[in-house]
Amino acid sequence: MVPVHILYVLEATEGGTRRHLRDLACGLPDGFSATVVVSPLRDPAFVREDRTAYQDAGVQWIELPMRRGAGAGDIVAVHRLREILRRLRPDLIHAHSSKAGAVARLASRGDFPVVYTPHGFSLLMPGVVWPYRLFEAFAVRWTEAVICVTEEEIRLAERLGYPAGQIHLIRNGIAHSAPSPCVAANREGIGFFGRDAPQKGIDVLRACRSLPIRFFTDYPQSEAIALMRTVAVAAMPSRWEGCPYTLLEAWAAGTPVAASAIGGFKELIRHGENGWLLPPDATPDAWERELGNLLRDLPLREQLAQGGRRSLAAYTLSGMIDKTLSIYRAVLGGRGASLR
Repeated sequence: MVPVHILYVLEATEGGTRRHLRDLACGLPDGFSATVVVSPLRDPAFVREDRTAYQDAGVQWIELPMRRGAGAGDIVAVHRLREILRRLRPDLIHAHSSKAGAVARLASRGDFPVVYTPHGFSLLMPGVVWPYRLFEAFAVRWTEAVICVTEEEIRLAERLGYPAGQIHLIRNGIAHSAPSPCVAANREGIGFFGRDAPQKGIDVLRACRSLPIRFFTDYPQSEAIALMRTVAVAAMPSRWEGCPYTLLEAWAAGTPVAASAIGGFKELIRHGENGWLLPPDATPDAWERELGNLLRDLPLREQLAQGGRRSLAAYTLSGMIDKTLSIYRAVLGGRGASLR
């Protein structure tokens, strides 16, 4: 039996989107084969560090330069991806992030079924202008299914015109044998885990002068849980998010989380039970005060850590992959790829 061939397209080769695609493409079961078409421009370390993982998993690797913003280079990227489609003739395209979603759907133009995971529609980010909204609404016709990682995304997909039956909610999931024991009493200080970028709110924590904060901005993803075990609280003051892996990793590490009440944080965290939420517009003074209170309240930290451990059971890598495969099977029911 010939395996079902999935062609993945990704421009946003950093953060959670990078992690999600690697886990998904390298975790496909028998009966599926994969090719990843990725841009080497945004983060050269992605090519250096991830290509071997894909190749070891038997995933074909193709580099296709794509830039984050709109520009003339997009025309070249669309043309080159269409040539790749003619040559490989995949059964299905799965595009990840807004730029890859645009390039993939323009290249396919309905000739191949496309599943699209925005990982946080670009429209959720500050300063995004109306042409992005216009294109997303136009590209609905070339999209068989859209996978959202938050309920906020689902509501936006509905407003963009995606039919309800094509919208699916699949949270991120991580592989873990068992969550770490809660040893909050043996940990010290605050930890920030993420990119040094305005999105992550790192500037908010840098303004908290009185707190012992360590900033982990450049670390192998494989070491995230071990690093989180070294701090008493993981602080996540992001300004926008999808379904953050840092939250799941902190839960796996048995580390209490304080986060902005936005995106996936707001949907996954129950304040005071499995995490601590602060308003999206909380000032550095508010963060300093709340984090200081958490550092002084060991029973509360232990309560939050234990709640996170219990919550993690719903967010497994195997569950994420199984749900995604069910969408592939539904989309492919009787339809093959026939490039005209």
